[in-house]
Amino acid sequence: MAATSTSPIALAPRESRAWRTVLTLFLKGAPTPMMRIVRHRVPNAPIEEFVIVGRCTGRERRLLLGLFDVGGAWYAGHPNGTSQWVRNLEAAGGCTVIRRDGVPIAVTATEVTDPSERAAVIRRTGAQPPPAGVIYRGAQRHISAVGRYFRLEPVAASDRAGSQPG
Repeated sequence: MAATSTSPIALAPRESRAWRTVLTLFLKGAPTPMMRIVRHRVPNAPIEEFVIVGRCTGRERRLLLGLFDVGGAWYAGHPNGTSQWVRNLEAAGGCTVIRRDGVPIAVTATEVTDPSERAAVIRRTGAQPPPAGVIYRGAQRHISAVGRYFRLEPVAASDRAGSQPG
């Protein structure tokens, strides 16, 4: 049966060297000071501060990353797959998210393996304001093939209190 113009054609995920390069240049080309300005001046930009403990050094690493809300759940990830911060997040099992109001929220991180949940998160990355949304929508097949995304769940206050040194 032939596809009609009203039914979307789902393309199979496929890694792309070209999109890997575009995403790498885009992500590395955005200087942190500029991203801080965007974070404070563009309300619908999903940029938040993450504090992730380094797996080798034990030092806190502060990064500005996309925090995506899908159906009330939080997600973060890397469109090109494994990166140093992804390795650190995996090793630590969680991180601290500092929202724009300045309140730090400890979260656990679980990699998303459910295909429909993962697809919803990847679609959400394409809804960012330009230019990010345009790039993520264009790279969707590549991101679907190699991107790694994590569900972030707040740690209960009682859990945090028990794990802090006294």
